[in-house]
Amino acid sequence: MIKKILFIVLIISLFYLPFIIQASAIPTVISETETETEAETESVIEQIYSPHLLPGQPLYFLKGWWEKIRLFLISDPIGKINYSINLIRARLAESKTLLEQQKITQAEANNERYQFQINKTLEQITQLKSDSQQTDRLNAEVAEETIRHQEVLMDVYGKVPEVAKQGVLNTINRSEQGYQQATNSIDSAEIKENLTKQITQIKSKLQLFLQNAGIQSRQQIKKGLGVLEKETTQGLENLGIIED
Repeated sequence: MIKKILFIVLIISLFYLPFIIQASAIPTVISETETETEAETESVIEQIYSPHLLPGQPLYFLKGWWEKIRLFLISDPIGKINYSINLIRARLAESKTLLEQQKITQAEANNERYQFQINKTLEQITQLKSDSQQTDRLNAEVAEETIRHQEVLMDVYGKVPEVAKQGVLNTINRSEQGYQQATNSIDSAEIKENLTKQITQIKSKLQLFLQNAGIQSRQQIKKGLGVLEKETTQGLENLGIIED
């Protein structure tokens, strides 16, 4: 009897899940009264949705199931990778929302999911049986996606209370690691150059932001963020913010 009830609940959950997921993907709308600067910031984050289902909520596991089902149903390898890039954005949106809600512990745990999704997507690209130009373009997409996430997080940093700022900086570190991994996987000098041109302004803003946040030396990082893992610190070293 219990098994029958659980089965019915599962079927009903799977039926309603697509509507729940769709409802959780609501883009930020730009107001006509915003300044040009605000509009530019919003144009960057308009694809970073405000998810209704968050880690720690009772039905969050259904979201993971639905994502796996959708990924399984995509037969085209390129389509799978594009969907995986969307999942990177979904994990970032969850961390962003959790930080804004000052749920620091949940945000830190979700950062692991965020980085896992980046690594998984890059692995998919590596396994892709395609020409190097195609894989380079996909790696460049991941790199651009993650660097734009850092721009989103810079905006979040200025809005959250002091207690959440450390979590924002940790999320930026995760995103920077993904950016470095993706960039290092690009072989084409032309694609790398084009990527650099596209993100130069964001990288400059990020460098200034980190300096203003007091991240100017390894000692300050350890004081402000705690003792970070070696690879996390390496991400900031690659930015040129800290020196060996």
